[in-house]
Amino acid sequence: MSTLVDDFLLKAFTKNAQTLASPQQTDKDVDLPIFIPLMTLDRFSTLTGIPRGVLQGNCDRGYIPTHVIGRRRVVNVSLLNQLLLEREVCHG
Repeated sequence: MSTLVDDFLLKAFTKNAQTLASPQQTDKDVDLPIFIPLMTLDRFSTLTGIPRGVLQGNCDRGYIPTHVIGRRRVVNVSLLNQLLLEREVCHG
């Protein structure tokens, strides 16, 4: 049984993997992906391919953990990964 969060993660990690494996990488690029623990909603939307309005709704409903820093609302990618890993262990 697939949930909204599971679908979201599948789409997010698939899109991220395609971005990291782009043929535009040079020898100076780092081979390992860089993990960013916090990300603006706009950037998160761009990287995952989820429309900004859909992402906003998921954040408002509490499906995606966010924090407000100054005037910006950011996605807590680190907490999202942790929650998903815990869900994977519990439902695995």
